Amino acid sequence: MSGRGRKAVLPPPDFQATERIDADGLQATVVNKEGYERVFDFAAIAVPQPMRCSLARAFAEQSMGWNSHASGESYWRSIEVFARFLKDQGQPAKDLGDLTSATLRLWRNNHKDTPGGREALGKMRTLLKREPRLAQGLAAEELARPVPKKGKPSKQSYRPSERDQVLLAAERQFRAALLRIRENTELLARYRAGALDLDSRDWRIGAALEHIAATGELPG
Repeated sequence: MSGRGRKAVLPPPDFQATERIDADGLQATVVNKEGYERVFDFAAIAVPQPMRCSLARAFAEQSMGWNSHASGESYWRSIEVFARFLKDQGQPAKDLGDLTSATLRLWRNNHKDTPGGREALGKMRTLLKREPRLAQGLAAEELARPVPKKGKPSKQSYRPSERDQVLLAAERQFRAALLRIRENTELLARYRAGALDLDSRDWRIGAALEHIAATGELPG
């Protein structure tokens, strides 16, 4: 993707999406409403060459409805997420037409439960539906499924009775921990003052507490 954009010549009324792709079919140009253009280089996408060209073509066609570079950048990020997913499968499809319904289902299941994943799902669904080879069959049926608006809830609220039990258990644990801390603090003070019998259990515990206080580690 290029850095700063440059002013582009306004396209003629009969401008076609194919004119936004270079001769190699790998660089797609997005023109914003001010007439500045930004180039997205699909040679950097980690998928086989035929799929790069197909993605660039779909991207260019979709870009006809954009009026800002931000739209291109958001679609670009989604393509990168999709490419990483395919690479992780070990044997990615050579081209978009080779994508199976199983691969698309796995792509959906792996990304439907997070906001970023759902954004990538939605944008890739839009691009892939532009591919004629995915217009029918099981893959087309998978693409026809709408993107979930929300993922699985990560947290579930406690009922009032459950909440009371949790608070009671926490209070008991906190109180027990507080008592242990007070007892150990007092015991350590007595150890340091030499007020413990050298042969007593309290002296051994005091020595261990002193070691922990000095080193932050349990004694061997």
